Amino acid sequence: MGLFITKQWEAYRWVVYKKKDEKIIFQRKAYDLQDPHALASFIRSMYNYTYYVYHFGPIVKEQTVDKLAREVQETYPRTLTTKTTKKRKMDESQDDGSEQDGGGQASEQGGGLQVRKAMEITLLDSGYVMGGEIKKGVFRVLRKGMPFIAKLGNPDELSFLRYLSSIESTQKHTLDFVDILESLIGQLMILPMHHCLDNIDIANTPLMGRSIQLRRQLVDGVAFLHRLHIAHLDIKPSNIVYDFKAQRLFIIDFDVAVWCNDTEAKVKICWGTEGWTAPEVVLDESKPVRPVNPIRVDLWSCGRVLKWVDQFSYENENDVDLTRLSLLLMDDQPEYRPQLDGMIYEEPGFWCSDCLTQALDSHCDYVSRLRSLENMSRLSEKRGRENR
Repeated sequence: MGLFITKQWEAYRWVVYKKKDEKIIFQRKAYDLQDPHALASFIRSMYNYTYYVYHFGPIVKEQTVDKLAREVQETYPRTLTTKTTKKRKMDESQDDGSEQDGGGQASEQGGGLQVRKAMEITLLDSGYVMGGEIKKGVFRVLRKGMPFIAKLGNPDELSFLRYLSSIESTQKHTLDFVDILESLIGQLMILPMHHCLDNIDIANTPLMGRSIQLRRQLVDGVAFLHRLHIAHLDIKPSNIVYDFKAQRLFIIDFDVAVWCNDTEAKVKICWGTEGWTAPEVVLDESKPVRPVNPIRVDLWSCGRVLKWVDQFSYENENDVDLTRLSLLLMDDQPEYRPQLDGMIYEEPGFWCSDCLTQALDSHCDYVSRLRSLENMSRLSEKRGRENR
């Protein structure tokens, strides 16, 4: 068994074993030790292995372990890296995977070539031809002339997509797996390839005149995720694709998504994209991270994208309710943002009814009462201080 823990508190565990007269088995697993569930799983796994080795394993002297460690260090001095997959800050300019930090750049490039080679071998064995790199770890591939996306999946994203692939819903706007391939470096996800919204030519796009459709589908998609207690945490045009044939929008890239079993709970989040992430999320590395509500962070980002989609509108194309919703979702106070999963329903004819209008009116009345109570409370506190 091999164990490696990075400075970013990510653990990688490799196990190679062979039962009598059977094939050699190789297993690899990654743990994000900052996640309580992953940490508990890691500790439980290490306890079980320790117990087994102590009671049933061979007796290994400390000198033997030291000798092996020196040999590994001398033979493989730069094989493992400590780069985290969850960045503190993700700028649009960094989406191609380029690194600002010059230290260790040669090592990163070497590691990238090794990853690409391992992916290419696995893809070829499965009938896929590897194409160009779209962004770091994401490649365009072909099979029988059909384009697909190949991505090296991290355990968290694989978990989310497996779960979402098992659910059927008209509000579902996530991609299902085409295939999952086992490789020496982990599992490769094969996904349908569609057009990324931020790469579409605005002036000549056939999306012109479809802004209402796009916005409704985005709202449906986010409401669907939140109903399942999933916060995406990086909703932006570059993480949304459109299938022109099916005329359907899809939310992609669940690299930094989180489960939210308690929709009102706050957690420390320090990643996102400048301009698309809610203002309460601290992206400045020089400032302390503060707890935020992941669902309400998503709501702000959804409102921001709804506003961005307006560029696909004709002059006479307008939906008053969607415009109102966009503004309410971008409220600077997170607690005043309307919860989509309680407002948007999976019912035939929902978007042709006045249900959203009524829900927005009710929400605005509720927020108005809250603001009045807050103003009265502040006024009372002020008078109390003046009378002291």
